[in-house]
Amino acid sequence: MECFSLPPEIWLHIHRLAAPPSLLMTAHSEEFRFLSSQNPFDAFSSQDLLSFVLVSRSWNNLARELLYENIAVPLQAGRCDTLRSALEHGAADLVRSIRLTANRADQNTAILALCPRVQVVCQPDADRMTRLFSQSPAISLPTFEFLKHVYWTESIMTSELLRLLLAAAPNIEHLFLQPPSYLGLPEEDALTLPALPHLRRLEFPGFIEHPGVQLLDLNQLTRLNCASRLEFPPLPALETLNLTGPHQGIDLSLLFARCPRLRELTYDVWSSVIAPSPNHPPHAALDELRLHSSVTADVYNWRPIKEHFNIFVSPMFPHVRRLVLEGAWTEIVHDRRFTPFRDGLYARGCRLEFPEGVVLGRT
Repeated sequence: MECFSLPPEIWLHIHRLAAPPSLLMTAHSEEFRFLSSQNPFDAFSSQDLLSFVLVSRSWNNLARELLYENIAVPLQAGRCDTLRSALEHGAADLVRSIRLTANRADQNTAILALCPRVQVVCQPDADRMTRLFSQSPAISLPTFEFLKHVYWTESIMTSELLRLLLAAAPNIEHLFLQPPSYLGLPEEDALTLPALPHLRRLEFPGFIEHPGVQLLDLNQLTRLNCASRLEFPPLPALETLNLTGPHQGIDLSLLFARCPRLRELTYDVWSSVIAPSPNHPPHAALDELRLHSSVTADVYNWRPIKEHFNIFVSPMFPHVRRLVLEGAWTEIVHDRRFTPFRDGLYARGCRLEFPEGVVLGRT
């Protein structure tokens, strides 16, 4: 590997340890004092040799940190035993993220139990060719005070470990759950989650009313991705909401009332919406509104397009700074029937654009 391919922060770290003002070099200067003698090394100063020793040690420490900072639980039992041995001899404190196996709950639990300082845990999905092992050892997990992010494929094989992990992680801020593509989902009562009072971001493919999330403390939640019937509990801190898939009867007045700090909203163009009522207090301006088309937009079916954009240009709808059109919208925005909506949005100070940043000007 050429030296120039290394990230600059590694060179800065090495230079910091090897340079004369380094506290580390000063602390160890007595240990590596160069004793002058009649040999070919007389041409080198003690400072040069000291720097060389420190750089060598720094390389070794960096290699060890890079090796164990992000680990994956091996599928092979022998390699897993080797990893466990290294973790038991001090490497566990270096682990910041763990990618678990899709089929070995026993190995996943054993490795997690050795890494209390982990910050990110990922449970991948299993495919049809994965050989499954359902046994889970009776190992108690430590408290994961530093664990903030969990990406988890929920299945009958992984739900128990997820429950144990979240119960031992009081400071979770980001929880991403997705259904399995091959294995079955657990029973609804097995999906019950702890309160997680520090949760800031939740990505959940099911409905927010699902029994599995009823006990979550959502008062601090700032970002939510879900497929919901919009029977929301009050979400006082929510700023970003992404509704996946089409829905029927999105009551915008109810939505804005339950989410008073909402600033970014994303939903599907094929969803039906109920316009804000003048009897409800107006909502604050939206920084961004994303209208997604999950299928190719039909230029001959203008009913949902008219329904949405008539609401957007209405004075009852909050002011929107950016309206982003995701999907196949090119033919629609250049259709003459779209011109009144385009002009109406710009009259309200809304910038119309595509996800790649192409801004649509006035007609």
